[in-house]
Amino acid sequence: MKLVLIRHGQTSSNLAGALDTAYPGADLNADGMNPAASLAAGWEDRGLPKLDALYSSFIQRAQQTAAPLAKKFDLDLQVREGLREVRAGELEMNTDAESVTEYLSTLIRWVRGDLSYRMPGAETGQEILDRFDKVVKEAHAKVGEGTAGIVCHGAVMRLYAASRTNQITEQLISQFPVPNTQTTLLEGEPGSFTALTWAGKPIEEWPVRDDAGEPLSSQQAMRAMEGKA
Repeated sequence: MKLVLIRHGQTSSNLAGALDTAYPGADLNADGMNPAASLAAGWEDRGLPKLDALYSSFIQRAQQTAAPLAKKFDLDLQVREGLREVRAGELEMNTDAESVTEYLSTLIRWVRGDLSYRMPGAETGQEILDRFDKVVKEAHAKVGEGTAGIVCHGAVMRLYAASRTNQITEQLISQFPVPNTQTTLLEGEPGSFTALTWAGKPIEEWPVRDDAGEPLSSQQAMRAMEGKA
């Protein structure tokens, strides 16, 4: 199967740099609605395959982003809680550098293999991957060798892609967050995916620096804020 991971459009929380991860979450703003429509209209221009099934996080902004795609491909949108964002727990709606650093450092800790670690007041990395995997397996059962789209969120997309492919690395997700309404294309089957693109560009075209192993600084975290929630 081919799996297209799609980050939702822009919200007021994105502009504020807030860790907005709870249900229902902020709606798309005007600068989010228009790119969501453009994503559907320009799907083929991005070199993306026709969708045979479309899934969305149950958070409002993801469903709103998915709606034009569902209409374009005449698909019933499958809404699943398992695709929700990495919950911020005790850090919910915080905007300060310390909270953002803790949130994103926890994400990196999971990518490095410590999946039993728990976000304060929320889930472990393993629990998040398990719920996301469940929906991917459902999509695979539905489309077979076809293509499924999943509209989700920045942090959960980074965790899933870095944990379920060899091509998307800690360095890549740390240095290049996925902008709103950008896509990542995977190919294979649950448990054995190859990443073809990241944030709309072939993997090999990203100028990744090899600086793994260093703790995420607050400055790095703030630069990466655009890729969360």
